[in-house]
Amino acid sequence: MKHWILTFLGIITVSCSFGQNTPMIKFYTEKEVLKEFYKNSQLKSNIALNYKVSDFKNGDTLILKIEGQESITVKLTFKLELGYCDFQTVEFCCDSCAIKQANEILNLKYCGWKKLSEDKYLSKYHIQTELEISKIDNLIKTLTYRYVDKPRKVFKNEYKSL
Repeated sequence: MKHWILTFLGIITVSCSFGQNTPMIKFYTEKEVLKEFYKNSQLKSNIALNYKVSDFKNGDTLILKIEGQESITVKLTFKLELGYCDFQTVEFCCDSCAIKQANEILNLKYCGWKKLSEDKYLSKYHIQTELEISKIDNLIKTLTYRYVDKPRKVFKNEYKSL
C-alpha cells in the first residue's frame, strides 16, 4: 500500500536532470504528465495492491486520482505557452505521505525554496514557482504550486530579499 502511494508521489513530481524531483510547473505538458501517470500505474506491484487510477478533465483542469485504502488527487492546469503546466495541487488523505512529500520538496536544493510566510515558499528563478502548504488541524492536506509570472530582475530581487 505505502509503496503505491510513494510511487504515485514520484509520478506527481518528475525527475529532473539533477536526479531530484521538482514540481511539474513550467516544464511539463498534459500529454507528458498522462504518459508518466499511466506508465507508472501499470507496475505489477501497484496492480497487485488493487488501487484504481483515473484521469478526467474539468474545463481546463486535468484531474488525476488514485483511490484505494488511501487516496491522492492531483489537479493541473496547462495555460502557459505551448501548453505547459502553470498550476498544480496535490490533495492528500494520508498524513504521513503528505508530511514526507512536503519535507522532500522543501529540501530540494535545485528548487532553493525560501519562506515567504508561514505556509508559502518561493523557488529559485529557474523554477518560477510558489508553493503553498495548506493544513487542517495542523495536518498537511494540500500542496499548491503556482507559476510566478514576474520579470527576471523583479523575481530575483524578491527572492534575494527573503
